[in-house]
Amino acid sequence: MNLMEECIEEKEQQSPHSPGTVGDEERLARFIWRSEHLAEDGALAPAAFPVQDLLDPSRRGLSVARSYHMTPIEIRKHVRTLVGSGSDETTKGMAVAETMSVRAIRSDGARVFCVVDDGKLDFQAHAVMCLAHSHGMNRSSVRRVRQRLMRSFSFQPSG
Repeated sequence: MNLMEECIEEKEQQSPHSPGTVGDEERLARFIWRSEHLAEDGALAPAAFPVQDLLDPSRRGLSVARSYHMTPIEIRKHVRTLVGSGSDETTKGMAVAETMSVRAIRSDGARVFCVVDDGKLDFQAHAVMCLAHSHGMNRSSVRRVRQRLMRSFSFQPSG
């Protein structure tokens, strides 16, 4: 079965501002800028992948950047926007994964995550990772699949 069959919205460009659909070979980056996003040992913490962002339809999923479609200047600009000018926080780095590894996560034979283009006028490389099937998912089951999602990402510190 084609991995995209379970995520219809991946087949067609969703945003007129994006560079197109998200390819399996693309690298996804989740910006890590809050202290609670990292554990004391420097590993990614669950707070970097909030369960609520996956469960709440109004949040649409976990925000990621399509790093192949961003210059280093654009990355720095976006991080400054996230952190805000009045914040003590600085970027800690990025959690990075290949799209295919996220799309390959399965549970009970079904695909768990979709990766969909969601480009914004001021952030064309934006995409979202969302649940392929949210019915039957509760906080506990989403926490379990989040652990698998987190293992797909590696942390790359700034600097």
